[in-house]
Amino acid sequence: MSQKTPVWLTHRLGTVGGTSFLFSVLVWYASSVSVFTQGFLTFHNRALSNPTDGSIYDAPVTLPTGQGAGTDFTAGLYLVSPAGLTLLETSPFRPNRTGFFTAPLAVEVPGIPPGSPGTFRVRVWEGRAGSYETAVANGFCHGEFPSMRGNNEVTIVLGRRPFPADPIAPPSLDGLLPLTMPCIPEPSIFAMALAGAAFLLAFTNTNRRV
Repeated sequence: MSQKTPVWLTHRLGTVGGTSFLFSVLVWYASSVSVFTQGFLTFHNRALSNPTDGSIYDAPVTLPTGQGAGTDFTAGLYLVSPAGLTLLETSPFRPNRTGFFTAPLAVEVPGIPPGSPGTFRVRVWEGRAGSYETAVANGFCHGEFPSMRGNNEVTIVLGRRPFPADPIAPPSLDGLLPLTMPCIPEPSIFAMALAGAAFLLAFTNTNRRV
């Protein structure tokens, strides 16, 4: 004796609304499968693991003055492929004393599943330039992280989507080395105006005392 399809399902799939319902279910399933089959990594330059001996180290970004890059700079994560470099994500640097480091981000890498290797580069530029390419073309301060491989690239095995799919954080960019920017950013117009106003105020107060 054959098993009958439930009446509610027969009715549901036998209408235009039922077709839309089934299509929505299929789209949801496909998108869910896609999300869980893409590899992830942690975009950060702190608490990295040395690929050689497993020791933990940092890869700060420092200006020639010894200060951290700070909020005036942006870091960009690029996927390296035969077609070239693809920008995956950008991250601002933290303010004040933590300005040597970016804010950690979990980044999805399209086209590479968990457990497979991916190769990456990390570039840094003045945020006001808008992009690394614009910074290069217009003389804004910019640089690229060196790596232990000597070619500014790191290759890591990607992890799964972070919690709740996996409570373990995705792997980091192990193999990046500290970056000292080759330049000092010029002060913004706002900063120059503020400094000028402060100087004018001090000069005025001095004259009044005299």
